[in-house]
Order: sequence, then C-alpha cells, then structure tokens
Amino acid sequence: MEIDHPKVVNLEKEGTDAHRYHIVNSPVGVSARKGPGTGFPVVHSVANNSPIDITCQVHGEVINGSNIWNKLADGTFVSDFYCDTPHFNDFSPPIPICKDAPQPPPVRPSIKGDDYPYKNSTPDDLSGDPWAFLYRECTSFVAWRMNQLGAKFSNGMSGPNGKRGWFGNADTWASNAQQIGVRVDHTPSVGAVAHFGPGISGAGGSGHVAYVAQVNGDGTVVVEEYNWLPFPYGYHHPPRVIRAADISNFIHLI
Repeated sequence: MEIDHPKVVNLEKEGTDAHRYHIVNSPVGVSARKGPGTGFPVVHSVANNSPIDITCQVHGEVINGSNIWNKLADGTFVSDFYCDTPHFNDFSPPIPICKDAPQPPPVRPSIKGDDYPYKNSTPDDLSGDPWAFLYRECTSFVAWRMNQLGAKFSNGMSGPNGKRGWFGNADTWASNAQQIGVRVDHTPSVGAVAHFGPGISGAGGSGHVAYVAQVNGDGTVVVEEYNWLPFPYGYHHPPRVIRAADISNFIHLI
C-alpha cells in the first residue's frame, strides 16, 4: 500500500513555532485529519518514523488509551499515541495547548501509564518486591498491576483449586496458572496477563509477561509492560500494540 508523504511546510511563512517529534509505533503510518478524531476527514498520511512539527495539543477522541491529539504545522491533527512526545496520555509541555480547536471534556484513558511504585528501585534486588518477584522485571510490574486491580496475586500463591504453585520467571507463568486452577486460553480480555513463551515475538529465554490494557476490534491488543527493549528495566513508552495471535497465552487472574 502506498503511503502519502506529509506536506513540506515553511514554518516561517506559517508564522508559528513548532516542536519537532516523530511518528512511531505505526508500521503502516497514521492518518492526518482535519480535526482531533477519526470522524474528521483524512487529509494525508504520515509514514512511520517521519518527522512531524507539532504546533499545539488538544483533547480529542481516545485512541489506544490516549485522548491527546497533536495539531501539525500544516493544520492537520494526528493522535499523540503514535508520536514520541514525552507523555502519550497527557499534554507534553512546552508544547502549548491549542486555542483554535474543539476541546471536549477530558476522557480518562483506560491505559494507566507508568504508575509502578518501584520504578527507581535497584533492578533485580534479591530482597524482592512485596509479591516475591524482582524489582523492575516484567513479572514485578504485572504483579503490581494485578494487585492494583484487586487480584490477590503473588509468587507461590494458592489458586482456585486450592493448590499452590511458584510462578517464578515469566516462561513458567502459564503452566503454573493452569496447575493451580487459573484459566489460561488464547482469548484476550482487558485485565488479562499476556504470556510470551521463550523466543515468542521477541521474548528471551525466560519468556515475558505484560498486562492487557485494551482489546481492539482489528485483532490487536495494547499491552503495558516493563523490561522490554528498548526500555530495559523500564516502562515501554508508549504501550505496544501487538496482534493477539502473536501472544502465547492469556492468563485470566481477574
């Protein structure tokens, strides 16, 4: 599919300051629209990795957990979720807030962002986090999110069938969950754990786990996670969009 290139804009002629960022996390590119939502007509497409000049930001339609849209120097709008601005789900100063675009009331995104309370802890400290996982690993972040959402989840917990099991590294999460009576299948749902076996979709030898924050109608899901390249021991910003079919299992703890 051919993708149109963005217009070349003379910023001096436009008489406005712009902030240079890039389109990311969108292999097929994004649509630049006449307004901050998919109901507005498409003006042109912007290819992935293309530089963009943002003049201001505005609230708009929620896209993958973000209701922030960027107004570009040519007057079009793109969802901030696909841009490498500092905050994918909030305004990113010093970029100003638009004064000449419709601004509906803010909508609380379903994706929480990096609220992990141990983000500054020493990675892999053997003292362990409150759930007996290692700080800033993918397993610790998912354990935090599960408990935050009300699941009494920890390493070595008892399951619905009364059995106890040790979750350990991410590669053994699905088998352990099944052993203690937790539902494991291939059906994504918000709140489920995305489990990647060793070598699956880029996971290392110890596997990987992530939190399913959103399920999309096109067969993809949005996952929140820690310690996935290029963010070692950190939050993946913005959250990844991945095909559900490329995930080994979904573990339903809640």
